Amino acid sequence: MKVAYTQGMHRILVVLLTLLSLPVAGQSTIAELHARGSSLEDLIPKGWKLLDSTTGDLNKDGISDLVFVVQGTDARNLELSEGPGMNTVDLNPRILGIYFGSSSGKFTKQVQSN
Repeated sequence: MKVAYTQGMHRILVVLLTLLSLPVAGQSTIAELHARGSSLEDLIPKGWKLLDSTTGDLNKDGISDLVFVVQGTDARNLELSEGPGMNTVDLNPRILGIYFGSSSGKFTKQVQSN
């Protein structure tokens, strides 16, 4: 069986690989992503910022699903860099969220990876 490789799948893979390659040192309390929501904004916890997101039909039900990466914004997790070209290193934790869409327009959490 041949599987078609789409641009949406490529973007999802890039988001996943980026998240997995980032350091996890300096993690503080990890937030729990909301279980359900109608929009991306509904799903992001307070005090966290969106790094990247994409949509695509992950479960092949004809309904758009959502994948995103958020990062904490605690200033205590910013450290001065001793390397060239960077002033600070952001050690705030990141979370990958994968949500399936429904016909009602709501998204339901399937995976949270800290």
